[in-house]
Order: sequence, then structure tokens, then C-alpha cells
Amino acid sequence: MLNLGLIGAGRIGKIRAACIRQYVRDTKILAVTDPVTDKNDLKRWAEDEGISIIYDDYQQMLNDKRIDAVLICTPLNTHTIIAIDAIDAGKHIFCEKPVDKSIGEIQMIIDKLKGKTLKFQVGFMQRSDHNFRALKKAIIDGHVGKIHTVKLISRDPFPPPKSYIESSGGLFLDMMIHDIDLLHFLTDGEVAEVHAYGACLIDPAFAEFGDVDTAIVTIKMKNGVLATIENSRISASGYDQRTEVFGDKGVATIGNDIDNTICIGTEKGFVSERPEGFFLERYMNAYIREMNSFVDSVKKDQPVIVSVEDGLKNQIVGIALTISCNEGRPVSVDEVV
Repeated sequence: MLNLGLIGAGRIGKIRAACIRQYVRDTKILAVTDPVTDKNDLKRWAEDEGISIIYDDYQQMLNDKRIDAVLICTPLNTHTIIAIDAIDAGKHIFCEKPVDKSIGEIQMIIDKLKGKTLKFQVGFMQRSDHNFRALKKAIIDGHVGKIHTVKLISRDPFPPPKSYIESSGGLFLDMMIHDIDLLHFLTDGEVAEVHAYGACLIDPAFAEFGDVDTAIVTIKMKNGVLATIENSRISASGYDQRTEVFGDKGVATIGNDIDNTICIGTEKGFVSERPEGFFLERYMNAYIREMNSFVDSVKKDQPVIVSVEDGLKNQIVGIALTISCNEGRPVSVDEVV
């Protein structure tokens, strides 16, 4: 039995706990700590999830020799300090994205892991999604051939609350960073240069925090691949997640997940289902696969599917995009490193 410790029992922490309890074999969350959640609420939730221990702080958890690995599901500004302490305590780590806003802080974690056999996986769940896994397989199997272009579209069904915007880190580091990770995943390449255009077309609240709600970016990869990413914080037609990979032998595309594929045509036109509601519905199976993958990495000493080095690459590109949007010019990733 692999014993996990959950640090942070907010929305994403609860999702992780439910996935592990229901879908991950021979693994359990032994303990939880969350100084923000009301203690009585935390106790009731922990009892429902079968979590037997509640610690006052994460240091107590790290001192528990029964805990094999920890899930860091806390606010972003706490990730690095918890990760460093967990590495010192000899715990394997699953950390929500991004690892940190600072490149230097992420590098500190990488340096701390050197010479150790500990696993450190970052929570970019889309690599575990059935659609993107099928797209990756089509590329590996040679159906696309040499990749020329990649197009990624991601549009949320509704904008986040103002409180979230204030602390999110901005669209490029919060939302588009998932698309950046997918671009790295699909092309096996690294970004050379970016050019970002952003605007506030949905809500002026984004501008209050120096953010944008709509963006289109162009990317030049070091291996020659050209890419575009389009993000919007609102989509009247539902959660919109589409990708195209085009190469010299063919093209591979993935569309939105829907409840059913029926399309009804009448004299008024054709009608089909809306896409899945939001990321929890769309990517729940990906969360489950992601958790199983992390557990397998620890139990079987396998490489993690998204490493801290991957997280660093994504963050560097996200920072370059932010600079490009703010300054209205192309930006080389070498400027950021």
C-alpha cells in the first residue's frame, strides 16, 4: 500500500483525493493538512474520504515516516517551500501547475533533486487525456510525418471571478500554459521565439490587474515547427478544446468531447450537442490517468509523465509570451532564461 499525504484540500485537492479513493489501486491518502479550510469542515470531509489523520501543518506530515509521497495542492506562492521541505524529508512529490512563478525558484527545486531518486511530477493533466494521447500516438505512428504546423484552441465557457484574476499570474501563465505544455508534448521540441497579441474584450476587470482575456500567439520552435495558440476566457458555445497537427504526410485533428454525436437536421438547420461543461467534466478521466501514472512512477520506479524540467520549460515560454504581449514585440526565450 502506497500512503499519500494531501497538502491543501481546496477544489483541486478534493478532486485528487476522489480520484485516488475511487480509481487508484493499493494507494490511499493517509493524512491531510489545510490551514485555510475550517477545521470542522475539513474533519467531516476527511471522514467521508476515509482519511484518518489531520495534521495542523505540513511539517508534521513530512515527519510522518508512513507517508511515502505528498500531493502539493496549495496556493502557488507556497509550492517551492513545501517542495524543498518534502525533498529534504525524502518524499516523492506531485505538484499542481505551475511549480512556481519564478524561474529561479523552479531551478532551486531541480538542483535540490539532483542525485536523488525521488519522483517529482507536475500536474499538467491534458497529457493524460484520451484525445491528446491518441493524437500523440498518431504522430508517433507516422501518420502526420514531419510536423509543419500546430494549431491549439482553448476557450473557457465563462470567465473566472475577480478574486481569481488577481492572483492567477495572468492568462499566459495560468490558462495558456496548458497549451504550451501540449505543444512541447506533441512536437518533442522546444520553443525558440514567441509573438503574443492580447486584449480585454470580455471584462475590463482583467485590465485592472494587467491581464488580458483574449489572446492569439505565434510560436517558432527550434526544430522548425510553427504554431499558433488561441485562448479566450469565454465561449458561448461551451468549453472549446481543439487541436490540429499538420505535416508532410497528413493531418491529425481532435475536437470537443460531447455527450453524444447525434446531429439532427430539419428545415431550420442542423443541431448537435454542446461540448462538455468545463474542465472537470472534460478532463476527469485525464485526472484519473494522471494520478495512476504518478503512483506507477513511484511504485515501479518509472519516469514521470511531466517532470519539473517540463514545468520549467512551460514557465519560461509563458513568461516570454507575457513580455511579448506587454511590449508588443517578438521575444526569444533566450531573453527569459
